[in-house]
Amino acid sequence: MPRRSFRLVALALFALALAPACASFKAMDIMNEEGHFDETWKSYVRAMRWKNFGAAAQFVVEDERAPFLEQVTVLQSIRMTDHEYGQPDFDDERMAVDVTVTYRGYNEATLIETEFVEKQHWTRNGDTNEWTISPDLSGFKGIASAALPEPARP
Repeated sequence: MPRRSFRLVALALFALALAPACASFKAMDIMNEEGHFDETWKSYVRAMRWKNFGAAAQFVVEDERAPFLEQVTVLQSIRMTDHEYGQPDFDDERMAVDVTVTYRGYNEATLIETEFVEKQHWTRNGDTNEWTISPDLSGFKGIASAALPEPARP
């Protein structure tokens, strides 16, 4: 009987020793998902800021790429100078995240400053761990007209 008790105690201690390790592997997995998102997200925002829309489109959900490329043409005359973003809001399963980015810039022809907001919804493919974006570019509408000078008054 003492041998059996010793084995049970040893097994219990072994299980207790492994529990924190298992938890840290899960924490590392979540950090890798968020870390991978952070790299992907930064690459997309950098491409947008430097008007490399072809590179940015590679992150856009495939069936939304053509409309995306049409919509961002309004930004060709805008020199982006800065951006800021809110805290990424991950869902419980870490399969989706929403981020709001505010870009600032000026019209290169008129030097009139402008600001526009992009609401980003990112989803992660569970098989490939790749993140793709479905951008809401409605905040870009009116940039072209807003950046034009007011007509001269007689």
